[in-house]
This record gives sequence, structure tokens and C-alpha cells, in this order.
Amino acid sequence: MRMRLIAVVAALLPGLAFCQGAGYDSFYFRTHVGSFKLLSFNESTPSDGKLTLSFSGTILITGFDGPPPVITGAVRKEYDNPKYKKQAYFGTGTITLAGKIKTFQWFGRDLKGSFQGKGVFRLYGEYDKNLETGWFRYGPDVKEQAWGNNLGWTHVVPMPGGEQMLKPVARDS
Repeated sequence: MRMRLIAVVAALLPGLAFCQGAGYDSFYFRTHVGSFKLLSFNESTPSDGKLTLSFSGTILITGFDGPPPVITGAVRKEYDNPKYKKQAYFGTGTITLAGKIKTFQWFGRDLKGSFQGKGVFRLYGEYDKNLETGWFRYGPDVKEQAWGNNLGWTHVVPMPGGEQMLKPVARDS
């Protein structure tokens, strides 16, 4: 009964700290126009993993703890404040970070990204010329879902309760 209650609460409130004990998972996303934010679970538990993006636009990184980002293309550092652990980048190219991240924000166009780790994503979509907002999926073999265009869908990686929460399960009464 308790596990069932936890699974229901996890589905209804996906950003809570009880997701911390779960392992790592993969999250893939793409959009023509939009923005996203990768958040920590809470003040003491930052997002952790490897984030790779191909994009055009602006990035703000706060509280990054790891090796320097690997950057290719015409992406340049616009701001660096070591005291507050903030960096801003602008341009067109790729960036790869591996480590702990308090927050990572991107807005722009032509984004294709992947994340292997654990964290909380908020996706903010805009319609492109084909009236699409973008797509995301958990893991490489899961069907893509629409990015959406509201005030920010929250997606926890790994998915609380795992993929089994997406499938109905018959139970004896």
C-alpha cells in the first residue's frame, strides 16, 4: 500500500526530493524554437550527469561543478563570474558538460539535446512555422512526445516510477 501511494504521489508531484535515490536515465529533446531549464532537485541535490546540446542561442550555467565544458562551432563565452559560479554563452554550435549543475538555461532555435543522468527539466515551447513546438522522450526506445507550449512542463529524469507508470497493470482485487 505504501509503495502504491509513493508511486501516485510521484506521478502527481514529479519534482519532489524522493526521486533522488533513483539511478540515472536518458532524456532526449529537440525543438526549432523554444527554451528549457535544467534544475536541481533541491538546494542540496544538484542535477548530475552529462548534457550535450547542438543549438543556436544563449546559455546560462549556474553552479557547475565539473571539468570545463567542451565547446565546438561559433559559441563564445559572454560572461564569467567565478565567485557566483555563473557562465553565459552565445552562438551556434555544440556544448557538452559532465558533472553537477545547479541550473542550466537555454533559449534560442534549432536545439537537439541529450542528457544522461538525473535532474529536473522544464520545457517551454514556441510554435515554429510548421506549428510544432518540439519533441522529447525518455530513453532511446520510448516514443517521442510533444514538447508543449504552456508555462513549462516539468519532467524528472529518471522518470518517477520508471516506464511501468506509463502502462496499465491488471491487479486482483
